Amino acid sequence: MKVALSLEAEKSPRKNTNTRRSAPKAKSGCLTCKIRRVKCDEQKPSCLRCLKFGIQCDGYATPKAKGSRSITRPSSILLPKVHPLNSSILRGPPSSRFESEAQFRYFEVFSRSTAYEIFPNVEMARLRLMFLQICESQKAVRHGVAALGALTMTSRAIQSQGNHTLRNSTSNHYHRAVREYAQAIKYAQLDGQKDLRTALITSLVILSFEGWVGNHEAAFQQIRIGASLLREWKERQRWTAVPGYAIQALDEEEEVLSHVFTRLSIQSRSPPSDRPQPLSPSSSPPPLRIDVPKGLMRIPEVFGSLNEAGKSYSAIVRSAVVFVSQDLPRIARSSSLTGTYTAGAVDAVIPPEIIRAKAALAESIQRWMAAFSPLKIAANYMSLNDRKASITLELQMKATFMGTVKSLAQDELVFDGYHQVYGDIVNLCEELLKCSEDSTVPKFSFDSAVIIPLWFTGHKCRSPVLRRRVISLLLKYPRREGVWDSIFAGLVIDCLRGFEEQYIEDGRVPGWARIRETKYEIDLVKRTVEVRCEQRTSPTSQGTVMRRKTLGCYIHTGIPLEQIGAVIAR
Repeated sequence: MKVALSLEAEKSPRKNTNTRRSAPKAKSGCLTCKIRRVKCDEQKPSCLRCLKFGIQCDGYATPKAKGSRSITRPSSILLPKVHPLNSSILRGPPSSRFESEAQFRYFEVFSRSTAYEIFPNVEMARLRLMFLQICESQKAVRHGVAALGALTMTSRAIQSQGNHTLRNSTSNHYHRAVREYAQAIKYAQLDGQKDLRTALITSLVILSFEGWVGNHEAAFQQIRIGASLLREWKERQRWTAVPGYAIQALDEEEEVLSHVFTRLSIQSRSPPSDRPQPLSPSSSPPPLRIDVPKGLMRIPEVFGSLNEAGKSYSAIVRSAVVFVSQDLPRIARSSSLTGTYTAGAVDAVIPPEIIRAKAALAESIQRWMAAFSPLKIAANYMSLNDRKASITLELQMKATFMGTVKSLAQDELVFDGYHQVYGDIVNLCEELLKCSEDSTVPKFSFDSAVIIPLWFTGHKCRSPVLRRRVISLLLKYPRREGVWDSIFAGLVIDCLRGFEEQYIEDGRVPGWARIRETKYEIDLVKRTVEVRCEQRTSPTSQGTVMRRKTLGCYIHTGIPLEQIGAVIAR
């Protein structure tokens, strides 16, 4: 999305007057505006200022008799529900740092609501805190955060069909989001050289905005920039290290950001070639890099908290990412990121070191699930946020397990043996979506939650019932997660289902009819997506035919989903 950098954010500078706090301007204003110390238009039953920003107006205090000094307290909290987890996260920069009251309000929307939607996972709690802390000193991030808060208000206004005032404010919120974003870009360019932490967070702010509005090419650019910054930093440390001394390591916050970009960089990988080049007899395969942290094998018998389970999960996922992303010719890998098998790979011999590496990874996942089971039961009696965090961890771990299965699958029939796991994944996705407020409202999340697990389940699980549930969830709960779009994913899976189920026999898709290769072509002008799938012509022939279908689906991206999908569900 191209943004004119000449746009200036509206400014409403605060006056540095020495008025006494005991003398408010309007004694008859609503309770909400009194608490915020802003001017109220005194409309009843709810003031227009509160309606404009989509917050609850607490109404007006009952007139007190003269001489009464009791103070009326508001009956409810301001803005959307405050999340109880890590309440210190809500402590952002003082209001004097903001250029206008509107910018401050958008920041509050971000800190109390948007941050938890964009970074929903337990392991993202530190990232939420870092975002708000850096707003204290960095104008680019401060404007970017305000822009994301304004996008949240835009989404809410679009959905408020019964509220004429909020509906009319949609355009205002969106225009403000664009202006704040333009200022964020402007200051990011003016600031020049930044420390690694600031540069990475700035990239994440830009990535979040571009991903939210659907400009995936710009979002990919930020993923590449962040990954490049990390590589350059590590390379500099390696070259400048003094012999005999340890190389300087990333600090704790930089390590969090490094892990985030490691996971995101998978989305920018190009798909493997259609036919891997076989190694010549004289060629030796490249060394297999299996990153198994020492702490991976020290998983406790029972996790003591969701935070402990989340840290262990991150270590396992990092190892899984390394394992399945190496694209080694000796692995009988897929011809595309959807996991379809490569022709001729069925009889390939998988080297023993790869078998051992996969077994170690699978064992770690099984041990994690066993240690998590008691905590999962306890989560049923926890707060809603803890419950959602518990579901997310279990969902992502089961999806990661299926990612390791997929990495060595040599035949599409292999996945029939994991029907129970796929059923668990679909059930967890549905439970997570249903326990979220306003799940049917289009949402954006920075990291993967349900789309990638449902995407691979829809491709690999040929159960007619589960497949239809996958499609229904993707279409019923519209959302964007990173560079994934649920509507697009649901329509594509439904198209593949139609191709394969033409040959269904006794409720089962025969192996020969299963889709081997899928490609997509998006026409931004016509707002269509052409799905092309390679499928065998009959059970007795190895010949294939290209199946085609054009879908009416507008996705603002010039990059086919095959290029932006992840190898495993993170």
